[in-house]
Amino acid sequence: MSLALKNHILNGNFAYWYSGTSVVPDGWTLSGGGSVAKETTIVKSGFEQSTKLISDANGNALQNSYYTDLWWYKKMQGKTVTFSCWVYASDASIARLALYDNITGYIAYSSYHTGDGTWQFLSVNGATSITATNVQTVLFNSGNTKTIYVVGATLVEGDGAFAWFPHEVDHLYDQVTRHISPLTVVQTYLTGDATNEAYCRDRHAYCKEANGNLYFPFDIPSKIAGKTTCIDEITVFYKIEDGDVATSNSADYIDSVRLQRNDQDDTITNALNHTANIGDDTYNDTGNHNVVDTMYEMVDSDHWLLFEVVHDTTLTDVKILDISVKYHTKVHT
Repeated sequence: MSLALKNHILNGNFAYWYSGTSVVPDGWTLSGGGSVAKETTIVKSGFEQSTKLISDANGNALQNSYYTDLWWYKKMQGKTVTFSCWVYASDASIARLALYDNITGYIAYSSYHTGDGTWQFLSVNGATSITATNVQTVLFNSGNTKTIYVVGATLVEGDGAFAWFPHEVDHLYDQVTRHISPLTVVQTYLTGDATNEAYCRDRHAYCKEANGNLYFPFDIPSKIAGKTTCIDEITVFYKIEDGDVATSNSADYIDSVRLQRNDQDDTITNALNHTANIGDDTYNDTGNHNVVDTMYEMVDSDHWLLFEVVHDTTLTDVKILDISVKYHTKVHT
């Protein structure tokens, strides 16, 4: 019986670094001290980046971070598997690969990189325990404050080593850009004045009265293919038409932007809360501003974007022209 060949390692080409390029890439974790970073200079031909792994005095290791997930170890139990990766090292006998499970311990090790300052293709194979609930692929740097580079991690069933090819759901890591039209504005509210309304005209939204709120439905799904959606950016495109920097009591700006969620018990929670003024007191200012400081992992609930707008005179002082959202899926959850 033949089976379709699958790479069981997510982000094996180290293309996704949503938490930052000086921490571990998505789907991986650092064991031991030292550091890890995205590398764009020492890169194997055919890849756009690699991972730079710098050890401390005791060495360190890079391993898949989802090794105890049920969907992962159930696939790996009682299987003969082969782990392979491209490795670059300038010191001999510090860089190698290993397979591990929590029943057997370290199943097998690859040979060491020879340390000749080139890319070498290393591989290791072995059989995991049928009762293992923790299966790991490990990239070792056992040197004392030494640097190695790795890219193209692949894990396949059987005893044959294969060069890197994508995991079947790696594409879900890709960042997506979606626009929320100003014409979807559904409600405004002003304390003491429930008649305050939202207006739409010429593809922009604004408040009917001064100092109102604008609500936009945030209809990006909280999960994609069963995995958590992560919000990377929410960029607001705006225009301030009647700011007056010379008059201290004349102010037109976006006071705050909040991404709120309405939880199942009808509790409203601020998932994101950007409180710095946008377009404060600037005459005829047109610009854009990202209101996400830290990536937000969505939860299952209704989400809304709330704009608190301050303007002193006409209806069109503060205009919302567009809302751009960038997000990705946390595939390794």
